[in-house]
Amino acid sequence: QRTTGCAMRLSILVLLSAVDETLGFTSSQSWNDRGIGKLQMSSSAGGAGGSATSVVSWEDLTQQIGQTAVGKALNEDAEQRLKGRGSPNVHNKMRLFDSKFSESKKPAITLFRDHAGWCPYCEKTMLLVEEKQVPLQIDLVPMRSYGDKPREFLRKVPNGLLPAIEVQGQVITESSVIMELLDRWHPTEDGYRPMMPDENDVSGQKKYTELARLERELFSWWCTLMFRPELPAVGGNMIKNLFGGGGEAMSGSMQGFMDCMKKVDSALADTEGPWFFGKEYPTMIDFVFASHIERMLASCAFWKGLDLRDSKWGMDSLIRWLDAFDRKPYFLAFKGDYYSTVLNIEPQYGPAYDGGFDKDRIQFS
Repeated sequence: QRTTGCAMRLSILVLLSAVDETLGFTSSQSWNDRGIGKLQMSSSAGGAGGSATSVVSWEDLTQQIGQTAVGKALNEDAEQRLKGRGSPNVHNKMRLFDSKFSESKKPAITLFRDHAGWCPYCEKTMLLVEEKQVPLQIDLVPMRSYGDKPREFLRKVPNGLLPAIEVQGQVITESSVIMELLDRWHPTEDGYRPMMPDENDVSGQKKYTELARLERELFSWWCTLMFRPELPAVGGNMIKNLFGGGGEAMSGSMQGFMDCMKKVDSALADTEGPWFFGKEYPTMIDFVFASHIERMLASCAFWKGLDLRDSKWGMDSLIRWLDAFDRKPYFLAFKGDYYSTVLNIEPQYGPAYDGGFDKDRIQFS
């Protein structure tokens, strides 16, 4: 399951650090010095010549780790997350932020999203929830690609679509609709950041519509590139002129995908800051793009040998946008590592095809 690889690796490192602190190891000691893997248990208690090694139980280790500074911080955050506060996490069941709601007075909105963090549409919805700090309850539901949906959920959402929200018995699906409603129901006059252009902002509304269409165009090109065999490559002169690269030959689907990604980069270059609408924070259209581009980065590297963050492609504004997201704790909480992302793409979309730049593809994979 794609349970946020970056966050998982960080948790493992933090846990190992806490174990070191608990057992008195220093960072300079190797695992062999620490005796890891050498623990033995005697074949007979107190037998002649036998030496018994005491093995700490998980319960004891958990208690000892909880007494360290790192362990205390993790436990405190876990307790806060159960109450709807604390840090963003893929397994949170409620988000209250600084709202008037509490465990006894819960928000009226329940968001149904996938349990493992595979669904890109659930992810973009959660990114908006975290940035805008929308209080809601969360019900975790498996995707069909890795589990059966509970009957109780299917009674509410017969088609099983995720994400979905339930408000006063009414169920609404489709991520774009849900995100717009969450924005509308939590207006600026109540202290919430706006995620969409004002309805009276004609140019802003037009820009949003154009960007939303561009995202769908990009997604279509990605699907064509990934899930259909590539046709023979075309000449590299056009690619060299467009991207300033080495004039490498590309297939028609690769060229179409890169041309479209260049449009995304140009749209980002039109603003002073890293975000599409030039605000000091990302808005809904940034989240609409983010979850799928995250998957494009991993899949293009693995199956096509294409590193979209390589400066040779000249997409500096895209890189700036990605870097800005990587500084957002809530994005890191839902972001998957490349390996986990690649593994969860095929169960959802079907088999992908190798192609692109063979030398780099073999190196990346």
